[in-house]
Amino acid sequence: MTASFDPAGGIRVHGLVAEPRQFSKDDLQALPQLTRTATFVSKGGERTVTYTGPALLDLIKAAGGVIEHKRLDRLRAWVVARSASGYEVVFSWGEIDALFGDGEFIVAHQSDDEPSEGTARLVVPRDHHGGRYVGQLVEIEVCGFPEPVSRPG
Repeated sequence: MTASFDPAGGIRVHGLVAEPRQFSKDDLQALPQLTRTATFVSKGGERTVTYTGPALLDLIKAAGGVIEHKRLDRLRAWVVARSASGYEVVFSWGEIDALFGDGEFIVAHQSDDEPSEGTARLVVPRDHHGGRYVGQLVEIEVCGFPEPVSRPG
């Protein structure tokens, strides 16, 4: 049985992106899809679940990508994923960008697990613990440091 997340609502992608916008479940399905099986520990014990959805990086690219003033500014950025309940998880840009890290981050709109409320959940299939998974995902904010201060000599 394949469970789909509730199509109501959406995911707001904003911050240091060129085209901030809201993504519906249909928008998520229109992006390139990944399907990954994850085995992780949660409060109920070890679980194995198969998730389908776009990569977090592709979602951010669909919002125009990260605004950079200088080459590789994005490496000074981080991403905050927020749930409807207020749960937040922070990732460095280097973790989610395949040019630098090897982690996969999926904005899963479908799974073979029990249905979840919201448009999607953020999952990190290679994590051994589900603590960085964000159910009822409602917001992705790309943040960054201000310009560095010039240091003398």
